[in-house]
Amino acid sequence: MNSIFSGMFKSSIRKKILIAEDHDDIRDMMIIFVDEIGFEPIGASDGQEAIELALKHMPDLVLMDIAMPVTDGVEAAAVMRTHDLLAHIPIIAVTAYSSNVPDHVKTDNFDHIIDKPVDIYTLKPILERFTSRQSYKESI
Repeated sequence: MNSIFSGMFKSSIRKKILIAEDHDDIRDMMIIFVDEIGFEPIGASDGQEAIELALKHMPDLVLMDIAMPVTDGVEAAAVMRTHDLLAHIPIIAVTAYSSNVPDHVKTDNFDHIIDKPVDIYTLKPILERFTSRQSYKESI
């Protein structure tokens, strides 16, 4: 199926992953990883932008740094959890400080936590697991 349309079709069905990370180099690396794995990456530089982009793009999953300016990842995740359109989206914390995150924050706001530095071999099975658990009632 190598036609002019095959690439267009493939890109239109890729699941969207929103990456909220304030460090440009880390965000760019994660965008490359997510794209290489086969997902459509969307980048945000802080928690407030992550909320806005989540509402605009309705991602299948959010990778959320915890320590960010403007709105940190914990607050952004809490806002997403209370929003009707976003509450069902899995949110995975990506942090170098996972041992310092209180247990109630982990369970209330995040579905999983990944330690930095992130590598593609760790990221791939986690993204696949959390994006395959979603309901597709709207397509039935």
